[in-house]
Amino acid sequence: MKIKFLMIILVIFASLLFGCLGNGGDVTLVEPGSHRKIDYNGTELIMELNFWNIKEFNGSAKLAYYKSNHTIGFYANLSDIVMEEPQRYIQGYPEIFYGYKPWIDHGTNGKLPKRIKELGNIEVTLNYSLWHKRNLPINLAMEAWITAEEKARGAREGDVELMVWLYSNSLVRPAGSKIKTITAPIVVNDTLREAEWEVWLYCNALPWDLITFRLKEPIKSGKVELSVSPLIATAKEVFEENFCRVKDFEELYLEDWEVGTEFGSPYKRSANFGWQIFEFEIRVKE
Repeated sequence: MKIKFLMIILVIFASLLFGCLGNGGDVTLVEPGSHRKIDYNGTELIMELNFWNIKEFNGSAKLAYYKSNHTIGFYANLSDIVMEEPQRYIQGYPEIFYGYKPWIDHGTNGKLPKRIKELGNIEVTLNYSLWHKRNLPINLAMEAWITAEEKARGAREGDVELMVWLYSNSLVRPAGSKIKTITAPIVVNDTLREAEWEVWLYCNALPWDLITFRLKEPIKSGKVELSVSPLIATAKEVFEENFCRVKDFEELYLEDWEVGTEFGSPYKRSANFGWQIFEFEIRVKE
């Protein structure tokens, strides 16, 4: 009887291990809120099945890393969604990230966090493909938390959420107000071009302040290479010129760099979408 019980335990353990690791170092997440470190082509990242504002749903979702070809994929087919806080509008942000994320108190080995004034250039390469049902509010966005305390355990007054929307459809818009448009060089599918970015500012409403850069010509799929420095410089100017709660922006810490999709609204109870990341590289220069 003891042997049979031990065999059952071993089978259960093996099933759980296979579900988490898969074959050859693959990782699969299906439980909302779960996160795992991965070795992404020599760079340590964390992927998180982040449904932060969903209380309950029917259907399925999967976030998976396939080590053999360094591809990260997400798929969701959700129905009967009930939100935790409908006034927050967005339902979730399934993602990967490099650095330290305050909200889960976990980080990766690398060059972040780093104080803004000590940052050299940051260059990001992202090769991705996104698909979604036409009536689903959604973006594909990069995000960084910028905090007064290094390795903070949350964001508070004086801290910053910085977002970079590479793609968004007509059903979703950044929080706050559009205050100006800037141009900055990016490389799209190996072609250099000057891109126009809308700058949106949302101050004195959340516990922190939010600045969003939205690409005027959204890119649903492709390879994008960009320098973060012009956006950081613009954020510094914006917070110096506007009545937000951010003081001494250059003294804050850039905690992480995230990539994911915000989706949903209080008026949507279903979400069917997915994405693949074929290449992600972040270079933090001294």
